[in-house]
Amino acid sequence: MFPLPIIGLALVGRIFLLQKNRSPNSPTSPNIKAPRLMPFTVNPLEMLFKGLNRQFSAKSPRQSHENLYEIAQRFVPEGGNILTPQYPLKSDSISYGDLDGDLQDELIITYRHNDEIKTIILKKSDDDWYKAAEIANSGYENVHYREVVDLTGEGKKQLIVALKAKDALPDLRGYSLDKDSFNELFNISYNRLEVLKVPSNSRNTTKSNLAIWNKEEDDAYSVQLLQWNGSTLEALSDASAYYSESVVPYYLKKVKRQPDSPQNWYNLAISLDRAGMRRDAVIASEVGSQYDLNGQFREKFEALINNRLNSKSTEHQEA
Repeated sequence: MFPLPIIGLALVGRIFLLQKNRSPNSPTSPNIKAPRLMPFTVNPLEMLFKGLNRQFSAKSPRQSHENLYEIAQRFVPEGGNILTPQYPLKSDSISYGDLDGDLQDELIITYRHNDEIKTIILKKSDDDWYKAAEIANSGYENVHYREVVDLTGEGKKQLIVALKAKDALPDLRGYSLDKDSFNELFNISYNRLEVLKVPSNSRNTTKSNLAIWNKEEDDAYSVQLLQWNGSTLEALSDASAYYSESVVPYYLKKVKRQPDSPQNWYNLAISLDRAGMRRDAVIASEVGSQYDLNGQFREKFEALINNRLNSKSTEHQEA
């Protein structure tokens, strides 16, 4: 019999309330508090006109009657193949975004030619398209991820591209476009990736943080939430809410599929502990230890239980 109900109403209730209380427009990253309203430091009319100009002046290539795929093919050498990113799901072979802040969307295409994968930026001047910038990488087989995101919250967007070689983790690189030249901002590897939209300091805009999942032993993941600090990516100090909203449900599904696996129960317990749900982590540890017939996870389960007991003892002493 599946023993999940004995984890307790606390666990189920917390997850339910997190989902219920989150408004449709709330950010998926829970670690960024909404900024306080600050006094205007610039003319508010200037901000208004700038916003209206962005809405009405930005002409997206997607509204054009041009065949964008044919345009892209003009810039791919003979024998080259345009690649479609595996992620995000349902990605198109062509991406769009204003990478240089001129209120005009550029086209982003990635193709493989010989042993290289190239990502190119196409810009339109009057009625002609031209190649503004290019990134070349060798030793990779496919595009694992590609997206245009706003890492800074200032409206000007950046390009993130992850390339993958056989039997290797994807390498994620971030780029900014400046005067038709790419600047590499960062290069990190990952097992799983999530792009989180959060409020920025600019009015009516959002920026993106990155949730990087790195696999540890026993099929567990450690997760870092990374944000751009103006010069590099830095880890947010508290990822507990993200664990409770995203990592805990991930392991709950694994436990549901295979409830007799002590490894699944241990990974659930670890994610609960990192989410700050230590009481539920103890319950998961106690249940998982019942399935740990060969004692493979005995010390790990005991450590989680003892940490909770020690924590409670400390709380009583402080009180």
